[in-house]
Amino acid sequence: MNIGFIGAGKVGTTIGRHLYENYVSNEKNENKLSNNLPEIKIAGYYSRSIKSSTESADFTKSKYFDNLETLVNLSDTLFITTNDDEIKNVWDCIKEMNLTNKVICHLSGSLSSDIFSNIKDKSIYTCSIHPAFAFSDKFTTYKKFNNVHFVCEGNENAIKILSDIFIPLGHKIHLIKSEDKTKYHLSMVFASNLYVALINSSVNLLNECGFQEKESLDILATLTKNNLDSIINKGTKDSLTGPVERNDINTIKKHLSILDTKENENNKEIYKALTENLINIAKNKHPEYDYNELESLIN
Repeated sequence: MNIGFIGAGKVGTTIGRHLYENYVSNEKNENKLSNNLPEIKIAGYYSRSIKSSTESADFTKSKYFDNLETLVNLSDTLFITTNDDEIKNVWDCIKEMNLTNKVICHLSGSLSSDIFSNIKDKSIYTCSIHPAFAFSDKFTTYKKFNNVHFVCEGNENAIKILSDIFIPLGHKIHLIKSEDKTKYHLSMVFASNLYVALINSSVNLLNECGFQEKESLDILATLTKNNLDSIINKGTKDSLTGPVERNDINTIKKHLSILDTKENENNKEIYKALTENLINIAKNKHPEYDYNELESLIN
């Protein structure tokens, strides 16, 4: 199977190198044969930026293409790894090409495979496949990509072909309804992107206490890692600790007082909204506690 990438950013380059490491490189050939893994080759990359596509091709020991149709013709499976706004434009460019018996997939978290519109040939297999993973770097992220979960929807044949590629490498494939893609992506944003904003607020407060940023991050490292481990192992309810669980009204009053400044206006609203969420968790964990006064304080 020849795999082509349209888009040469962090996502496409990471997945391409991941597939190269596991299916193409000489070091993996013996393992591939012994485990009956599919024959995978990286056809290469097309991007509007020749510099980007050249970098990605070099990094995956494949080729860069300055003609999109040439890449399409040489590929059995096409990963569209552009930003979300470009996926429809890419589809409009390739849908009139010969796509018979090809798998066309995009990796957007929020868009469904419905974006592949007006398919007349039933032998064109389309789907979306989203890795639940934060791609922070174009050339090193692949080292941490093992066992990443993929969430998919679309044509059954497309999902089967992609599952045969990724499941043998330790990945898990989860199916979702097309209409739930945006809600799914929102959940990823809460756990990943918005989490960055929360850590940034925490770092800023520590900096105001006189700590340097590196020192602040070191302080937070053990706290956040242990908390996440607890959530994964025990769930949110049994991992809840802190002033909300204890119904510690005086401490929360002090927190709100510190945030009662113009520059912290947004942080105060975030704190109150998340505290309300925590109260709901706490009430489920401790139905014997009366949280009415605390609820009144933040509302």
